[in-house]
Amino acid sequence: MSIPQPRFFVENIGDSQRLTIDGDEAHHLLRVLRAKIGERIVVFDGRGGEHDAEVVGLGKSTLDVSILSTRNIEREIPHPLVVAVSLPKGDRQKVLIEKLVELGTTTLIPLIAERSVAQPTDQALTRLKKIVIGASKQCGRNRLMKINEPLRVSDLNEHSTESPKTTIVVCDPSGAQSLRERLDQGIPDVIVIGPEGGFSESELKNARTKGIEVANLGPRILRVETAALYAVVMIANHLEAE
Repeated sequence: MSIPQPRFFVENIGDSQRLTIDGDEAHHLLRVLRAKIGERIVVFDGRGGEHDAEVVGLGKSTLDVSILSTRNIEREIPHPLVVAVSLPKGDRQKVLIEKLVELGTTTLIPLIAERSVAQPTDQALTRLKKIVIGASKQCGRNRLMKINEPLRVSDLNEHSTESPKTTIVVCDPSGAQSLRERLDQGIPDVIVIGPEGGFSESELKNARTKGIEVANLGPRILRVETAALYAVVMIANHLEAE
């Protein structure tokens, strides 16, 4: 089995035939991989497709590559999937983001709940976006998972204004129906995962009042990242088995 060529993220490739790579990607190529003239790599810009490229110029902090060929390869799940989740603390955020990317999540909405333990600050969101790029390089996705602006639970139904047919399902132990059963009725557009302490009674009541469905994830209480990944795996399996 041949070793896959290393993948690198380059913004706005467009129709360019020669690119200059800088920043973190250039540092990785120059200092870690010690790239040489003539070396082959794969580049992508997160908008779909990937490009075979050859290193043609080396600088102190940048390098130039020439595009050799383009492949319009999609590795997305068959249905867009938005996950709204109250972020966990510390390194668990990295695990959450990496795995959501690997599993094919389309969009992440950082959720602000009454019991949230980590705040989605601008600095935190910048860090998460870098994790998205790293995970996409590793797993082969050519489209970056989007990270939307943070949203409060009370405003969650506003996401449905993007489409009158948007379906939102909150995952909570209080749900009478399981998410597995719910999937037999169709794939939700948005899955919502609460904080460590769970949603408050008022948040759940408000969601139900607005017509948002509530489904459980089984008899065990799951941590935030486990719950989110369990739900996405279930949906991805359902989609890709069709």
